[in-house]
Amino acid sequence: MPQRGSPILGRRSLAVGVSWVGYRTLRRRPASHAPPSDTAQRRRDAVPKRPEGSRTRLANERPFAYTPCVTRRQEILHTAGDLFQRHGYHATSMRDIARSVQLQGSSLYAHIRSKEELLADIVDEAAAAFLAAAAAVDASAPPLERLHALVRAHLGVILEQLPHATVFFHEWEHLSPERKAAVVERRDAYQRTFRATLDAGVADGTFTVDDPSLATLFVLSSLNWTYQWLDPAGPLGLDELADRYAGLLARALGACDAHVAEGGEDRG
Repeated sequence: MPQRGSPILGRRSLAVGVSWVGYRTLRRRPASHAPPSDTAQRRRDAVPKRPEGSRTRLANERPFAYTPCVTRRQEILHTAGDLFQRHGYHATSMRDIARSVQLQGSSLYAHIRSKEELLADIVDEAAAAFLAAAAAVDASAPPLERLHALVRAHLGVILEQLPHATVFFHEWEHLSPERKAAVVERRDAYQRTFRATLDAGVADGTFTVDDPSLATLFVLSSLNWTYQWLDPAGPLGLDELADRYAGLLARALGACDAHVAEGGEDRG
C-alpha cells in the first residue's frame, strides 16, 4: 500500500451577514395577544390528536428521515477524487474542481489551501480505510483464514472507494517528500500485517515459500493492481471474488488444495 484563501475576508463576510441581513430578517416579531380567528381555530381543531400516552404514528405524520450532513469541504474532496481518477492529478486544475462544485475559483480557496492538500486528504483517507480493514481481521485465526480475510478486506475497500483508491495507488507519488514519507510509513505498517500472516503460514507448514518478504510483495502487488479492472457492477460479488482471489494466492504460496478449501474458497 503505498488548508484556504483570505480568512479575514471570510470572517468579515459572515459578520456582516449576521449583524445586518440576519438581524433584519430573523429577529423575533412581538407576539400577538389577540384571540385566534374562527378560521384559525377550525384549522387547529381539524388536526388529528394523538391519543394520550400513545406512541403510534398518525396517518398524516411522516416518519423522520435522517439525511447525512455533507460539508462543502467533503463535497470538494469527493469531486476532486473523481476528477483525479478520470483525468489525472496534473491534468486537473483548481478551476476544474471549482467549476464542478459550482464555485468561483477564488471561493474554492476558502475551503482548501491547494490542490496538493486535496490529493493528500484523499490519499490519507484511503490509507486509513485499508489500515482499519486490516486491523479488523482476527490476528489469532489460522494463517489461511487470515489471508482470506485480508484479501476480502482489501478488495472491499477498493470496491467501496474505487475513485479514491485509484487516486491512492496511481497519484500518491505527486505528493511532497514529507507527505510521501508519511504515506510510506503507513504502507509499511499495512505490509507488516500481510508479512506476519505469511510468516505464520510458513512456520506451521500452510505455505511453502523460500522468501516470505518477496511473497508478501507478490500478494500485495496482485491485490493493488485490481483497481484497474474491478467493477462494482461486475458478475462476481465481493464474497465470491475474495474466495477465488484468495484461493489463487494461497496456491501460489504453496498451500495444498485441502487447506485452500478449509480457508474459505468456493462457497458453492
